[in-house]
Amino acid sequence: MKFRKRDLGIFSLIIFGLVLLSWYFIVIAPARAKQRYLIDYVGKKETDLQQMLTLQQEWKNFQEWRTEAEQILNRRGSQFTLLTYLEQVARELGIDTRIQYIKPVSFPQVDDPIRPTGIEMRLGRLDIKQLVDFLYRIEHSRNLLLIDKIKIQPTGSGKNRSLELTLQVTTYTLAG
Repeated sequence: MKFRKRDLGIFSLIIFGLVLLSWYFIVIAPARAKQRYLIDYVGKKETDLQQMLTLQQEWKNFQEWRTEAEQILNRRGSQFTLLTYLEQVARELGIDTRIQYIKPVSFPQVDDPIRPTGIEMRLGRLDIKQLVDFLYRIEHSRNLLLIDKIKIQPTGSGKNRSLELTLQVTTYTLAG
């Protein structure tokens, strides 16, 4: 059986097409799939790297804050007590007679050298200046004091209006 030149050309094109198609399915398609997978993988790893860098910066900030807090606690000394400090501030502002109650706030035990301690207190018959001065002295004491909760209620009527303050103040101590 003799093939004509034209049939031989068509047959060659079909064979060439099959080889190209096989080449595509055996080599090119898996390579492109692998390339897409690697691009996605690199994108995820870049996102992970950004998260890790963010966490690293947060950790550094936390370590700096902790070092600063330990320095404040060491400077403050072991003689410092939150109760004494709050009573002293109230006495200096002339509102110590307006303290209605002071009670300690309990925290769960932690296995850490820096432990939280807290006081809840209520003061009554305060005017706005006394209230602001008292809160300012707590927040800006440089003794690592934090006001966790605060409740301010107006009391009285007419010209005898005043404020009642209930607050929870937290600080930290070094276990030793």
